[in-house]
Amino acid sequence: MGIVIRQLESDRLMYQRQQERLPERISIASSLRDAFNGPASSNMQTALGYVDNANSLKSQIVAIGGNTGLSTTRYGSSTASISSQYGSIVSGVATATGASLGIAGLGTVIIAYGTVTQDLLKAYDYPKISGGDYGSDFPFTGDGYVTVTPSNVGIGVSTRLFQSSGSSLGIVFNIVSPAVDVSSLISQYNTAIGQVNTQSTSASSAQAIKGDYELQVWGLSRQLQENTERLAEIETAIGIASDPATGGPW
Repeated sequence: MGIVIRQLESDRLMYQRQQERLPERISIASSLRDAFNGPASSNMQTALGYVDNANSLKSQIVAIGGNTGLSTTRYGSSTASISSQYGSIVSGVATATGASLGIAGLGTVIIAYGTVTQDLLKAYDYPKISGGDYGSDFPFTGDGYVTVTPSNVGIGVSTRLFQSSGSSLGIVFNIVSPAVDVSSLISQYNTAIGQVNTQSTSASSAQAIKGDYELQVWGLSRQLQENTERLAEIETAIGIASDPATGGPW
């Protein structure tokens, strides 16, 4: 037996021994990942419920403050009043003509209005890691925030509320004489947002630990794949080195 073949067989044995140990290590890391995924998913699901509640309250406020059927004298042009009436519910304040806003009878009269958009719950994710993509050496490409839905709770390494970053729910107007009173709905909204932030903080704590084990699973699985590829290369090399047609055995 040639020295090249002996070295190749020694390398093969090393990789084979690694392959025997890796599945158990992957299983242990996977179990720990799954253990922390439970509380992460639970807190994210609860946070998502509060986000849905917050958006429902926003829709109720739009139904009241966006009423286009009031007496024409009740629509004002004060953008400052929009902010004082609706607070953080609105994501943008501007003015436009009554006709463009769909208020009959006001034509070119300038009306102040605020845009109301959905709140979103998002998780920061590394898709190659969470998706089990072991095809490259760098697992962090493509990272970023993804919107949390009931079908992906638990994903990512942290959770964060993005207020007024979703699709439009409608507009609200500067309504006067008397001004609209949505203070109770706004108070309920603020309470819901506080709960979202509390649950997001708890979810992020569990996600951070889960993410560490998830990265371990990725690294070990990547090693398992690389070893499989390397063993195939060694088998081919042994075949060539053993073949008299190529001058073997080397």
